[in-house]
Amino acid sequence: MSNSAPTEHIAALGKASIDSTYAVLNATLDSLERVASHSLNTLRSTLVDHADNSRELLGARDLHEVYSIHGSHFQPHAERIASFYRGLYDISADTQERFAKLLESRQGELNKSISATLDWFSKSSSNSDVAVAAFKSAISAANSAFEKANKTARQVAEITGASVNAATSATVRA
Repeated sequence: MSNSAPTEHIAALGKASIDSTYAVLNATLDSLERVASHSLNTLRSTLVDHADNSRELLGARDLHEVYSIHGSHFQPHAERIASFYRGLYDISADTQERFAKLLESRQGELNKSISATLDWFSKSSSNSDVAVAAFKSAISAANSAFEKANKTARQVAEITGASVNAATSATVRA
């Protein structure tokens, strides 16, 4: 490496930070777009169904028929509500997964850059072996903690997904 290695790494880190920021903003906007689309589609179908239900109720001949019509529309309405919230959860889970992948990717790039800088520093400076080894050990410990936290977060997301599915099914059945 040349003597300008730290400067090159700092410039590379800056570029990577800009790229990461752009990727996070893009993921956020995609998620917001999906939420808006999901909400508008649900609202549109709900309004159409309510208009149809109102027409049907207005055509009822007696109170018994009104109760019968009203009761027959309760189940589809409950299913639509459960479907709406399930859709929001799915969007949220997808977005969280996308952010996790971005973070993992960024962490890998950062580790490579730090490792290259430490290697350069150890070659260019005498008596730096102990400091470089300590820093590499700290980075290794941090990476291990990150991997454990990430694994735990994924397990929690899986458990939450299963709980949401169970709750949705139970709600619709009830």
